[in-house]
Amino acid sequence: MFQRFDVNTKGTDLAQDLAPYIAGKTLLITGVSPGGHGAFFAETISSLEQGLKLLILASRSLSKLKGTQDKIRSINSKVEVRPLVLDLQSFDSVRAAAKEVIAQTEHIDVLVNNAGVMAPPYSKTIDGFESTFQTNHLSPFLFTNLIMEKLMSALEQRVVIVSSNGYRLGHVRYNDYNFHMRLSQS
Repeated sequence: MFQRFDVNTKGTDLAQDLAPYIAGKTLLITGVSPGGHGAFFAETISSLEQGLKLLILASRSLSKLKGTQDKIRSINSKVEVRPLVLDLQSFDSVRAAAKEVIAQTEHIDVLVNNAGVMAPPYSKTIDGFESTFQTNHLSPFLFTNLIMEKLMSALEQRVVIVSSNGYRLGHVRYNDYNFHMRLSQS
């Protein structure tokens, strides 16, 4: 059974405890830029003796993926790593990435929706939504639903949503999710 984890738990401890549950599995992790949490997670689970079947690394550009992919190969050359371009600021990119996953992957055992942004300057995506809202919520929801058939074809599937405590600092303005009104108007 799992040990109790708390704020002092190291990622390597967690990975060792969960190793038997991900051995031989296909994992897809979004937001794996070098130096970030997603990359650290991918690198840590790649170092496990009981290896993964396939690790799909998703990021907005191949250049961001390459650093993490190279590091994983240096840690464990036995892990099959597949890059996936997934720009969450474009629904077209999300749909293209989902099509690629569906065409090239038998199933997905674990999807880790890790990608996100925190407090960038206000901007809208090409799809017309406020960039943080689309990147952190709309696109991960769309991507997860588009690849649901691959998740459901796994014997035991899991979707992990990585977030922060940022929600505690504000509220959702359902009547103004694109931030057109000033705070005093909402």
